[in-house]
Amino acid sequence: MAYERVRDWVLDGDYTPGDAVAEEVLARRLSISRTPVRAALDRLAADGLVRAVRGRGFVVVETTARTIREVFELREAVETFAVRHGQSWSQNSRVARLLPLFEYYRDSNDDLAWPDQVLLATSDSEFHAGIVVTLDNWLMADVHRRQLQLRTARLQGTVWRSRENTRVGCDGHLAIGNALLAGDRSDAEQELTAHLRLGLEHMTEAASRHVSERYRSLARRVETALETWMADPDEDRAAVAAFVSEIRELDR
Repeated sequence: MAYERVRDWVLDGDYTPGDAVAEEVLARRLSISRTPVRAALDRLAADGLVRAVRGRGFVVVETTARTIREVFELREAVETFAVRHGQSWSQNSRVARLLPLFEYYRDSNDDLAWPDQVLLATSDSEFHAGIVVTLDNWLMADVHRRQLQLRTARLQGTVWRSRENTRVGCDGHLAIGNALLAGDRSDAEQELTAHLRLGLEHMTEAASRHVSERYRSLARRVETALETWMADPDEDRAAVAAFVSEIRELDR
């Protein structure tokens, strides 16, 4: 609980880059002892959101262009390794079921509403996490997912609001996914590398934009709805459109 609460305060801007995050103050704010607070701060330091500074305790780390580049370098190394050595995809695999959703948004001419952006950001994270899960390597998947959630997911909403970014991003996911379904690992790795390097450019541009609590609140509801839909999706285009309409209602 302490870890999740402090993490959200950092990501939501309650604590800004350079702010000291004092154990004693957090313990009072959370009405708990300092021991779980210290454990939470150690986890956040491992995530790269705070760092220990002599004489100040922990301070919030700024999300810089260098930080984002380092995360994408980690993602490229892990994800391309997974493409080369992970289990093969099947048409019924969980993440492959996202492809009709990407196809829908690639072909849609509708203006992207706020929930659409959140849904695309959430689907993007699920897609890339799903690539790494094929390795059946818990440690690698854990490191990758934490960086994906904490460093990139919170910036993706602003990336997806561009119609061109949406088209290119969905095309990239479809190219990677279809290559994996066809068993063409070489082509999938090539498409994935190009996709991540373009994503790095878009994410670096988005790094200065603030992600509001409204976004994070909506993202939690979208994640739940997407999880339910992925468990038993209907790939018919009309069914995908109905799911998108359902997501748009979450923000009304």
